[in-house]
Amino acid sequence: MIEKIVVIGLGGIGSFLALVLCRYLNFTNHCKKIALEDGDRYGRENFVRQNISALEETKNKAEAQAVYLKSLFNTLTIVPIPEFVTEKNVAEIITDKSVIFLAVDSH
Repeated sequence: MIEKIVVIGLGGIGSFLALVLCRYLNFTNHCKKIALEDGDRYGRENFVRQNISALEETKNKAEAQAVYLKSLFNTLTIVPIPEFVTEKNVAEIITDKSVIFLAVDSH
């Protein structure tokens, strides 16, 4: 049984993927917990290709997406992880019953 879904990277791929995943999970009986992981902040250069608004400039990507997605999907547990995955924290972020979407891009 899946306990949580983790999206690693909330840029050009992950910001759109997280929205679609939440929309799907909101209307199913599957897992209702999604973790959004990214240690980066949004900048003006991100507006063109990422699912954000100008209001999110300088905000952490995981936290900004969590606020946005919680406002749309209140039946889900959406957890921001505002840090990069490292050897020290990977075991806390990814567990045996997690499904991982690796959406790290480098425009």
